[in-house]
Amino acid sequence: MEDNGKQFELLNQELAKYFSVQEIDYILEFILKWSGDISVANNWFKLEPLPACANLTAKQLCESGRANNVLEYIKNIELDGYA
Repeated sequence: MEDNGKQFELLNQELAKYFSVQEIDYILEFILKWSGDISVANNWFKLEPLPACANLTAKQLCESGRANNVLEYIKNIELDGYA
């Protein structure tokens, strides 16, 4: 099992492929607050299907050029409590 610092660094590097520094800060703050743990946040990004996004994961959305959908999804949850 990787330590939290290493997992944070890996997730940050993954997000940097698709998002600006400001967007990364926003995403990390939100998913860490929501998940409570970097390993849960990392798993959310890579493995959790997003029902509002055709059950694709956040990573799959980013890989298919739809990173903006990930931001919209997070903003909807933040504003409405669900997506």
